[in-house]
Amino acid sequence: MASRRWVDARRGTPGRVGARRPRRWRLRSRSGQVSAIATILGLLLVVTFIANYLTTTLPNQMAINDLERDQVVENQIGRLTTLLQAVTSPTSIGAQVSQPITLGSQGDPPFAGADGAQLGPLANGSAVSLSYTLLGPTDIVTPTVTAGGSSRPAGICTLTTTSLTCASGGGRVWGNFTGIVETFTASLTAGETFGALNFSTSESTITVTVGATLASTVGVYGSYDTISVSNTGATTLNLTVVGSNDAITVANGGGGGHERILVVGSNDAVTFTTGGSSLVALSFFGGNDTFSPPAASSSGGNVYAVYFNGLSSTSPSLSCPEGNVPANDVVESNPAAWGNGNTMKIVFNDTSGTPGSTTPATGWTNTTQNPTAFACPFVAQVSIPVNDVILPGGGLAVALANTYAPDAAVALDEGAVVFTQPGGTPVMNDGPQLSLTVAGSDVLGLSIWFPQFVGSFPTQSGYGTADFSARLLAVTTISIASGSAYSIAPTSNVVLTVATAYAPAWMTWIESQGWPITPTCAPATGAACVGPYTSNGAIGTVSLAIPAANLATFSVTLATFAASLD
Repeated sequence: MASRRWVDARRGTPGRVGARRPRRWRLRSRSGQVSAIATILGLLLVVTFIANYLTTTLPNQMAINDLERDQVVENQIGRLTTLLQAVTSPTSIGAQVSQPITLGSQGDPPFAGADGAQLGPLANGSAVSLSYTLLGPTDIVTPTVTAGGSSRPAGICTLTTTSLTCASGGGRVWGNFTGIVETFTASLTAGETFGALNFSTSESTITVTVGATLASTVGVYGSYDTISVSNTGATTLNLTVVGSNDAITVANGGGGGHERILVVGSNDAVTFTTGGSSLVALSFFGGNDTFSPPAASSSGGNVYAVYFNGLSSTSPSLSCPEGNVPANDVVESNPAAWGNGNTMKIVFNDTSGTPGSTTPATGWTNTTQNPTAFACPFVAQVSIPVNDVILPGGGLAVALANTYAPDAAVALDEGAVVFTQPGGTPVMNDGPQLSLTVAGSDVLGLSIWFPQFVGSFPTQSGYGTADFSARLLAVTTISIASGSAYSIAPTSNVVLTVATAYAPAWMTWIESQGWPITPTCAPATGAACVGPYTSNGAIGTVSLAIPAANLATFSVTLATFAASLD
């Protein structure tokens, strides 16, 4: 049988049937190796990419997310401060403001979750205090006397709690009387050398007769008294009346004596019933006072000089009582004529002076003059020390827990927005509502606004958004403007003190304002004042002493809110 042949396709030569064909599996095996290597390399590339993403890209992106969340919270707290101040008005009591505050940062699922935060009150609290000396309007300061007895031995002077009568006998006599709504009498005859009588009383009737051989002194200190004084001797009667709404009647017995009278107060009236005196000097310090002169004297050489002293309506002075404008004083019905060389004149120690409701008649000389500075007797300006007015509770804080960036906190501290990180120095992003008006080295104005949160301050933690709401409960304002009845004592300081965990931020902010005053911080050493900042760290006390010598305006506003979180 013929053998079968085949043709070798590669060589083109015949072959035999049944001959073994060449194997091709070696080529297929090399191709599989390449695929496996490529797969492994691809997996390594993916692993490398993921590793790089997890170790570099993701932390960087998450750090950016944390820092962006920090900045968002800073802006939100700053906006909250602006809203609180904008609603502060006595006409807006009950008004409510709301501000969302972002707690969670942006995450990157499934590789990294969001970072959370906690919103609540300041961990260590915060407080502001003010100290200053307030000057009120000027006021009459009436001295008091202690009830006592006569200096004369028994048998010459008879003394009771309301009366003193002395017979002739020579010597010095004095008596002090006190009481309210009493009837007092005192009589010193011509045999006494001199007398000194003091009455500390109000709403009483006082009758005094003096005739000593030397000058006598009578003092009445009180208001709403009816006073009658008769000078029967040939010497001088010195009468001082300190008080308001007193009615004073003076009579001269024709013995040649003189009267020197000082009246301090408002709405006082002096009436002379006789004109036998050779010299009368009468000075008023106060407003709305009245002088009624005696009838024309037949004798010659009598001189009446009446002085109305006070401040000008256009040039006020601190030395005399508020409203003490001499033009408000009145000279009652003047005599038709004063002949025989008698002189009566009115002097208004004031730049605006006019003689009240009447014009001096014949024989009177009316003078208006602008005197040099003088002080009103028995007049003092009320001084009110105001120490440590504490305005507490004006703060909140958002503690930011960052995984890929340093932990941080944003605080609303007495109207200031502060950013802090552990180990760093607090930074004040928005300053408090504290401003000074300065001219050179002088402080002309001071304005302060502080918020205060009362009640149980809420706390909220998590990754969402908190809705902080505040309702205005009260607005308290202390305001002193130039020319008002009250002022800050010019020789004192207005001392502002802030007790805060962010003292370095307050110090840096104040120093950056360029004010002509330097703040202080206590304790001077340690983290409280110089850093670094630690959570729940020590409290520093920042003080600012503002000279009041040129302080014309002073305004302090405390806004009280009730806070809640939704």
